Amino acid sequence: MLNFTAIMADSALESRFRALRGGFTDKPTDPADIKSLVFMIVVPIGLVLILALLLHVRARKKLGGASTAHPMRLFNALLKKMGMPFADRFVLRALARSSKLPHPAILLFERELFDRHTQRWLGALTPRALNTYVSMRLTLISETAFSPAPSEAPS
Repeated sequence: MLNFTAIMADSALESRFRALRGGFTDKPTDPADIKSLVFMIVVPIGLVLILALLLHVRARKKLGGASTAHPMRLFNALLKKMGMPFADRFVLRALARSSKLPHPAILLFERELFDRHTQRWLGALTPRALNTYVSMRLTLISETAFSPAPSEAPS
């Protein structure tokens, strides 16, 4: 009887192992399962991103694409209207950012304020070669921007 019990125990153990092994198949994962998983993840994320982009574009249209409501945008628009070349606009935008004025366009209205902020900024500019070039450009800009109009020139 001992042999029969051992055989029965062995056979029960073997059948348990077979049942356990049936849960772990050797066949590869079905690509359709992966495609559906990707479809369920990528498509909703893509739809959310497209919706966010549409809302962003709509909000920009509502504000107006070329709106000058922001002080720095107004400053840039004024520099373009004045016909400043790109390099001079770049230098003046850097000056405006460093001056930390709430409305940098004020630099274009008063020569003393422009010169004061220019000197302060040039003092903080470290590369001397850059300092010389920027100083020359700002001097020319100041002379051009604050010189009297030809019709106002004294005779």
